[in-house]
Amino acid sequence: MPAKRKPDLAQPPLEGRTFRRLIDGTLTEKQWQQQVERALDLHGWWWMHVPANVIICQRCGQRNYRGIKRGFPDLLAVKPPHIRWIELKRERGRLDPDQIRVHAMLRACGQVVLHARPRDREQLFRAIAHPEEESDGSQ
Repeated sequence: MPAKRKPDLAQPPLEGRTFRRLIDGTLTEKQWQQQVERALDLHGWWWMHVPANVIICQRCGQRNYRGIKRGFPDLLAVKPPHIRWIELKRERGRLDPDQIRVHAMLRACGQVVLHARPRDREQLFRAIAHPEEESDGSQ
């Protein structure tokens, strides 16, 4: 009688559609942002979150606008001599035209703009840990 083969317990790395299916609906943009904020804290960055332009009153439903123009990146992170603008999206999230325009303007000013989804976690965390290696803002 042949010996039974033990099942391979190691799972291959998840990529592409499999990863997106696993993450979509599980990790919110807010949770993703909190992970990035913790990484920034861990590596000594000063950062600020730029809130959404509008707050809706829970009691009356009135919209209150803050005066923040559309397209501004989610996070500004500073660790002299480095400045990083970070835009975070869920796996299936897309940049809107205003965000594309603002990112282009920031890059034209020599700024580094990082756009990342959860699947880009390793690259983003590497850029946070080693800002000297990220110089052209091409991410």
